[in-house]
Amino acid sequence: MTISDEADRLEALRALNLLDTPASETFDRTTRLAARLFGTPMAAVSLIDERRQWFKSRVGLVIAEVPREHAFCQHTIVAPDVMVVPDATCDTRFDANPLVQGEPHIRFYAGAPLVTRDGHAIGALCVLDDKPRLMADADRQTLAELAALVMAQIELHQAGSRADPITGLPNQFRYQDDLQRLARQCAGEEWIGVAVDLAPPEEINDVLRAVGALHADNLVRLAASIIADQLGPAIQVYQVRLTRFAFLMPAAAETDWQTVITQLADRLHRQVLFNDFPVSFPACAGVVPFRMGELAAHDIARMALSAVHDARAAGEAWALYDAESDRAHQRRHRLLSCLPAALASPDQLRLVYQPRIDVRSERCLGVEALLRWRHPQLGAISPGEFIPLVEQTALSRGITERVMRDALAQSAAWDMQGLGLAVSINITARNLEEPDLTERVERALDRHDLLPDRVELEFTEGALLHNSARSMQQLRDLRALGLRIAVDDFGTGYCNFSYLRQLPASVVKLDQSFIRTLPSSAADQIIVRAMISMAHDLGYRVVAEGVERREVLDLITELGADEAQGYWFCRPIPPDDLAEWVGERQEGSRPGVQAG
Repeated sequence: MTISDEADRLEALRALNLLDTPASETFDRTTRLAARLFGTPMAAVSLIDERRQWFKSRVGLVIAEVPREHAFCQHTIVAPDVMVVPDATCDTRFDANPLVQGEPHIRFYAGAPLVTRDGHAIGALCVLDDKPRLMADADRQTLAELAALVMAQIELHQAGSRADPITGLPNQFRYQDDLQRLARQCAGEEWIGVAVDLAPPEEINDVLRAVGALHADNLVRLAASIIADQLGPAIQVYQVRLTRFAFLMPAAAETDWQTVITQLADRLHRQVLFNDFPVSFPACAGVVPFRMGELAAHDIARMALSAVHDARAAGEAWALYDAESDRAHQRRHRLLSCLPAALASPDQLRLVYQPRIDVRSERCLGVEALLRWRHPQLGAISPGEFIPLVEQTALSRGITERVMRDALAQSAAWDMQGLGLAVSINITARNLEEPDLTERVERALDRHDLLPDRVELEFTEGALLHNSARSMQQLRDLRALGLRIAVDDFGTGYCNFSYLRQLPASVVKLDQSFIRTLPSSAADQIIVRAMISMAHDLGYRVVAEGVERREVLDLITELGADEAQGYWFCRPIPPDDLAEWVGERQEGSRPGVQAG
């Protein structure tokens, strides 16, 4: 056997995914039959990989594997026919073999190779005895037929593990196998890998809710038939997930791939009747151009899925793989994966504080607690990058608990220093859905012996609208407890003043996008003046965020704002620096941009 033949044989063996799998009664039944037919105390179905002989099934053998150099079957896989060793002690190939000299004291061996359809001998069906014996030609033929039966079982197992049980289409394992084969046959050629995602999960659920979950399999079969029919027999379709399909085609195909994908998307988007109910599939495709043999199957699949997400985000039928977008997605995934460890760590997450200033007296009235994250490998992570990730996950509860614990402890410490600063804490939409939020806040206040009016909870407009009925009740409970409630980033488009009138809040924080442009935008000045006036009429105190210049401070003071927050006064700084900063202002220092 040549080196290249052995490489192909090993590839064929691994493609079967049988190595190190659990015992199977299907194989054991044949092994027991072989032992009974030939009257031997031992029988096995063995597979030969690079370094070992591994027994998929065995009778009378305690060991599960042996080194390949000791394996009788390694000779069988290169034999032209059934290999018989009447007495191993008289055969120079085996007389010093540990399996002959020691347990299980093999004297007789007969093995028939297990040969794939491609002609690769991956192992053997063998019978063994601790006594020497002969084997008649008829018995050799019977052993060969049993080996063929074992191989048929293997092929049946492979077919079952290579096809989707619902649609019968080749699955992701077959996809990987075919890519490996094409990598050898078409190395260096330009190809296109395509993933087709039928719909976002929520839309699939809406359809199933309408037609019934029992029809889910039939709905997937319908989509599979549409895709296969549209692409035609020349293109193999694979079902790689329940609602995701894939296919490969040469970049230089007779019909260009852009046309193929566009027509497929159009076909899926058309309405068809399903159980007398009109359905369509808002499918998106992701396209990865690559040179055959240069990318692994899992890389092509991942890159195609990244392009699917880009297509769906852009509202397009398909999108080409974009490396920069993929890197951003991988970074988001890494950050999400690292957040639990950061939450458990004592030093990755920390709070900094930014003062809130009365615009007329320029006295510091309180601070906003802001979370910062320093990753041990990635360094400082921007809050604009990781806070939205937190808000999408169940981690928001733990993160908010951590922020509240540290911020209230710090507020109590400042009280001991005589600073008396109110603290503002940001709360997410998910927090508003937690039924025990108010009780947890109350316990935290008691733990640090703080009065409720010393704490303000900030919610964005979007959070307040996320679940209006539950959110509103939660806000009423928090307000009744004595906390102040602030609407953050006001003016970004979610709330109007009619809705604001219903909120049990006391503070409106104008979004910095309006504030920063005030000196150069007469329109923004009109808008901000109107918002401040209406907020005051509704009884709200108004905070202007993003004040970075003196002229902006003068303008928002003229327009009627009550408080300001921004770099003109101070950047977010650690608590010890904040205490020093407040002390310096009380001694009469002028405001200015602070480092940090």
